[in-house]
Amino acid sequence: MSRAVASMPPRTESSAPPASLAVVGAITFLNSLGSGLLWSGIFFVTEQSLGWGPRANFLLALGATVVYAACAFLCGAIVSRLSRRISTRGVVALLMTMQLVGGAVAPIGAIGLVLCALLASAAGAILWPIMEGYLSAGRHGHGLRHSIGAFNLVWMSATFTALLLMAPAIASGHAVTAMLLFVPVSGVSLLLLPRLPRHPPPHGPESEHRHRPDGERALRDATRVLLPVGYILIGSLGPTIPFLLGEIQVDPGLRTPVTAVWMVARLVTVMALMRLAFWHGRPGALVLGFVLAAGGFAVIAMANSLEVMLGGLVLFGIGQAIIYFAALYYAMAVGGAEIGAGGVFEGLIGLGYGVGPIIGLSVGSGTEYVWGVLLVSVAVTAIAFGRMAAARRARRRRGDAAPRSP
Repeated sequence: MSRAVASMPPRTESSAPPASLAVVGAITFLNSLGSGLLWSGIFFVTEQSLGWGPRANFLLALGATVVYAACAFLCGAIVSRLSRRISTRGVVALLMTMQLVGGAVAPIGAIGLVLCALLASAAGAILWPIMEGYLSAGRHGHGLRHSIGAFNLVWMSATFTALLLMAPAIASGHAVTAMLLFVPVSGVSLLLLPRLPRHPPPHGPESEHRHRPDGERALRDATRVLLPVGYILIGSLGPTIPFLLGEIQVDPGLRTPVTAVWMVARLVTVMALMRLAFWHGRPGALVLGFVLAAGGFAVIAMANSLEVMLGGLVLFGIGQAIIYFAALYYAMAVGGAEIGAGGVFEGLIGLGYGVGPIIGLSVGSGTEYVWGVLLVSVAVTAIAFGRMAAARRARRRRGDAAPRSP
């Protein structure tokens, strides 16, 4: 896969300030409510309102992820072309309009829900690289890490909030009405857009700051493989969690709040990572993240009680936080905060989301599914760390070969 980096339209302001974190945060929170609906909540809707089983949910998840990955990898080119006619801010307005239409048609039945999922998926795939560009451009080192931490806190808070907001609709037997949340989310975002700059400001030279991205390229490359693994697990959990909770007799009105436990654990862990730097530049942190996420997934899938399920969800959330936080930091720091860098990041997420549904469609949703997901995850993770180890050996050889002064 090639990496298409978006070239922003020429701008004369060489010292423009970064975009307001408050505005970026508000738009992020609103649209992350929609992300919670799309990637976690919609499967509770299809189960209750349409009577869909795991296979139909796998098909819906696969369709949404194909659209997401394709749009994300093409994001750089799409935004670059559109920005010749309208501003980057104008592109965001088009995406909000797409989401609004999707939310409005969701209640009309299966076709409406599928259309909502596809429109929201396409919009999100392009929106998040743009917002990550607004977030990171002009920030470096500690400031970059702090802004990424704040960004994570905002969107992670919103995703579990979306599941909590869905609970009354599910308990009342009208789950599909929860999808109407896309309408106010998109409408209020449109009202906030004038407070964003027309384009993300220039990122500025990295060398002026203490942050040294060249020494972190191996970790960035490793997270490019490990990040999809995290989303293989998330994408595998989403279509099946309604049925796993049903098997242990969790009340329908409590199923989305219980699911949100892993998202709360992820949020709390990110709050800790914002204040600690133990993970920075350390491969062991990525190993820990994978072990916790994969182990938590296995516990969730095999849980025979609510208590065991909750324990698995907590482990899963902690592992996902470590993987995602590190991956976004290295992607933005080494990638230069350009929209294309964010597009690659989101495209990798899309690829990860798609693997679980493919495995589910191939082997079903039983024990074979759990082991299939775990085996694929371990194999891909081994590739990631093998590449990183090879890169480290190559750097050592170059260092040994460098001439030394007498």
